Amino acid sequence: MKREKFLKLLNLLSQDLKKSKSPYLNNEHWLRIIELFNTMNLIFPDHTHYFNGLKEIYKYQPGIYYISDIFEIIEYVQKLHSIDSEFEKGEKKFLQGAQDKLKEAGISFEHQDYSSTINNLNTAVELALKDELDIPLTIKKINTRKILDLCVSENIGPVNYLKELGKHILDISNKIKHTGYSPSKVDCITAIAAFEDFLKKTPKYPFSLNEATKKKIFMGI
Repeated sequence: MKREKFLKLLNLLSQDLKKSKSPYLNNEHWLRIIELFNTMNLIFPDHTHYFNGLKEIYKYQPGIYYISDIFEIIEYVQKLHSIDSEFEKGEKKFLQGAQDKLKEAGISFEHQDYSSTINNLNTAVELALKDELDIPLTIKKINTRKILDLCVSENIGPVNYLKELGKHILDISNKIKHTGYSPSKVDCITAIAAFEDFLKKTPKYPFSLNEATKKKIFMGI
């Protein structure tokens, strides 16, 4: 399902819920919400943990779920979408994709969705490295940790800040993925601060590459 169609269905659901005279979800609303949860995972892949959690919460029959809670979820999704809309319409800035992911992480943090906060920051690191190292964006997944470690060992870019990204973002993201770790509020604040510091320092420490180092990086993708 394309994002435009998904958002249209989400808005229609929101309008129908506002017309409801009961504070609880009915069966029709519940079925539509479950279907939308499945689609959300595809449209917002950095938020899979969050939406899977919602599917688990809402897996029982309706009658016990408040409509007001669904409005909070809809508002959250609309905010996430607004980041992409700003990117498409606005003037492109330094490390635009990475900065947009940082904004998305901030929205997740506000909604206490801490796993998605870290996942967004992990994607932000990947996008920043692609941008600075001229790695083609069409290559969807790269070995971010390997490339970051190579930059550190070759003294490329703001090395001390890259180390902080590895420690507070990549390592935590890896724990979430492989051990089911639930990051804390403090984990997220530290990770956001690490990425913001990286963005501030990057212009002063350019990612200068010679051909040999560039080949090493491309081999590590």
